[in-house]
Amino acid sequence: MNSAVKKIILSSFVLIYVSSCSTAVTVVDTSTSAVINTTKGIIHYSTCPFTKKECF
Repeated sequence: MNSAVKKIILSSFVLIYVSSCSTAVTVVDTSTSAVINTTKGIIHYSTCPFTKKECF
């Protein structure tokens, strides 16, 4: 194979790999953020009557 063809194929594989990793990281980050926000909300509303914080 020609050296230029090898470089193009290798670059394509690297681009596809990096794109798929980025998508996976985004999904995990979004899911984690949603879980954290939900947990904070549950804790806030369950402890709200017992504290002096503004509930609503």
